[in-house]
Amino acid sequence: MKNFITYAWGIAIALTLGACSNSKINYVALFAESQPESSENLADFPKNFQGKYLNKSDSSILTINSKGLYLQKSFPYTLHINELDSNEQLSGDTVIINNKDHSRQITKRVKDSLLITINSIDTIFEIKEDQHLKRLGKHYILNSKIENGWLIRKLNKHKKLLTIASLEEQEVNTLKEIASSSSDSIPYYFKISEKNFKHFVNHKGFRYIDTLALIEQ
Repeated sequence: MKNFITYAWGIAIALTLGACSNSKINYVALFAESQPESSENLADFPKNFQGKYLNKSDSSILTINSKGLYLQKSFPYTLHINELDSNEQLSGDTVIINNKDHSRQITKRVKDSLLITINSIDTIFEIKEDQHLKRLGKHYILNSKIENGWLIRKLNKHKKLLTIASLEEQEVNTLKEIASSSSDSIPYYFKISEKNFKHFVNHKGFRYIDTLALIEQ
């Protein structure tokens, strides 16, 4: 029988690594340079952005600290009580204890089944050499280096609502009109002046929007 706690952690780690891998990010376009080009790279996220936010669509929690954005997701897992490893025991129908390494996993017993919640934490963005945080007026621009270009997303906050915006495929034609050069297939690749980038952002560019509500600051 498998060691369930080790197995559960393995699932969580696999999900986290998969979500953090650049190759797993679904993106429409990349930019030749991080934007805005002349803006300085910020060392920290502003304090009024820092906190925990709830995505009501999937109950995930986004945490913003001074250095990055981290998304916590939870998912249920069910196993039969006979699947517990010989080193594991059930305590009071609420905790699986591993007698070998003394690790614990909260559970709920329903007849012969154990209901577990497994959590994974995904790094959405983290300030470092290949991830730049910049400011453009009221917008904060997240630049992530991928392959030979930069994936760009836009971060805003109004009162207790946080929005993270990315490109929709329908915006590609608009970018082609203002870019000095572009490619013809996904992911589209754009070389664009800072002036034109600012114009694009300030005219409601980045229209695919996730909205989250502040729950702790």
